[in-house]
Amino acid sequence: MATQSTLTVTGQQALVDGPAPIEEPARRGHAPSGAVAARLVAMDRTDDAPILFIASSERRADEIASALGALSDPDQDEVLVLPPWDCLPYDRARPSRESMGRRMAVLAALGGPPSRRRLLVACPEALMQRTPPAKAVAAQFDLEVGARIDRSALEAFALRTGYVFDERIDEPGEIAVLGAVIDVFPPAEAAPFRIGVSDDDTVTDIKRFDPVSQRTEAEVAAIRLTPASELVLKQAQDVEALPDAAEHRLAQHYRALSSAFDFVDGARVLTDDGLS
Repeated sequence: MATQSTLTVTGQQALVDGPAPIEEPARRGHAPSGAVAARLVAMDRTDDAPILFIASSERRADEIASALGALSDPDQDEVLVLPPWDCLPYDRARPSRESMGRRMAVLAALGGPPSRRRLLVACPEALMQRTPPAKAVAAQFDLEVGARIDRSALEAFALRTGYVFDERIDEPGEIAVLGAVIDVFPPAEAAPFRIGVSDDDTVTDIKRFDPVSQRTEAEVAAIRLTPASELVLKQAQDVEALPDAAEHRLAQHYRALSSAFDFVDGARVLTDDGLS
């Protein structure tokens, strides 16, 4: 199923009604982000090995990935940026659904069969963070115009994978099941989607909408929901037993954790100036 995304870079942070980020001033010895991206795009394509570029910081990784999205050919290159959590390890606060959802979407893309050359950018903090096993990362729920939807299965998936049920959808990782309409904000997308459903539970249309004005925009044929949490439950009812900030204790939930490097086996690894 071909799904349609509003982002050119998987894992890219979406800015809503905000200014474009200003590039971080180059440190002494640091090549400009655009120059690094141009060098990565121009690298030899004779093998299918993914390319992993380790940037010196999260902001620099975002800048390089953004430049890659503009310079690369989307028919030949798949650009991804792996973010770190937006909280400290073992903090009282849980990481946001957006940061976890972006990470899970990137790992899910890396876990699938490659159709293009992969260019992954990440900072050391994002790579050091342990990840859920591949089976948990692969959790997904597809919605397509013309297909029947199992509401119970959708709601169970949302509960198991960290979505929050709300009446008005305006933040990543939220979902609302409202009779003939289902609103959902996939955490790795730039905008939420409004899904029209007929009396026999057939999807009639899927449209992006503005989370501020709630007005619908472009129509798409299909979307794929990926987890909004790195703690994916086996049963929906298990969510009631979760302690606060349970994501900080992933090792207690999974039999074994993985690493981001497990998802890019055989990659050509390049490092930023000053990293070794």
